[in-house]
Amino acid sequence: FPSHDKTVLINLAAADDKAFLLSSRVELFSYAIEQKQLTQLASLAELGLTDAVIRTLLNTEDWVLMGTSHGLVLYQKATKKLSLVPHLPKGQQSDYQHHVKALELYQQHLLIGTVEGLYQLKLDDISQFLQTGQAPVSTELIAGPNIWQIKTEHDQLLLGTERGLLRYQPKQQSTEQLLKFSQSNVNLSDDNVIAFETDELGGYWLGSRFDGAFYWHPRSKA
Repeated sequence: FPSHDKTVLINLAAADDKAFLLSSRVELFSYAIEQKQLTQLASLAELGLTDAVIRTLLNTEDWVLMGTSHGLVLYQKATKKLSLVPHLPKGQQSDYQHHVKALELYQQHLLIGTVEGLYQLKLDDISQFLQTGQAPVSTELIAGPNIWQIKTEHDQLLLGTERGLLRYQPKQQSTEQLLKFSQSNVNLSDDNVIAFETDELGGYWLGSRFDGAFYWHPRSKA
């Protein structure tokens, strides 16, 4: 990428086959592949969030959703405006719960992983908020864990967390521990799974916080 006033880019997401979305600590950019041009779309400074950090990006047809250290920020493609979208249930307002690190779409809902718990908003409620200012109804799915990554797998969710690799079943509202490093044959004391990928054999590549990547299959003895 060409330099842009020495801006450090820390997040990347596909926009379409002609462009990428990228972000610095506080700015959102679009990169046109053919033209090799980087264009600033928005800055968190527009919302007064100059001390915030963009942690993750999620592109949709009408919006770019940004998980930040100060909450859920939405960029409307049509209006080119930013909005800070309330994502927590009433009574839950800690800094850790405001800190959004992972975003994923699931059956007309937005899943929101924070430093302290997993939450869910209906996409229709977000649209209503943008039109009327009525706060979306937030549902807490899992209380407590630091959520690093969210993936959908059929009707289930896979979660990389500080407690290891978890599976959440929305219909049963149940959480299952799939792997915990400290209780496996890799024998790590830190259980954080900060990133993971599945393969065609049903196995998982798991990124630890300090000790590199490990491969694990549910049929193994780990």
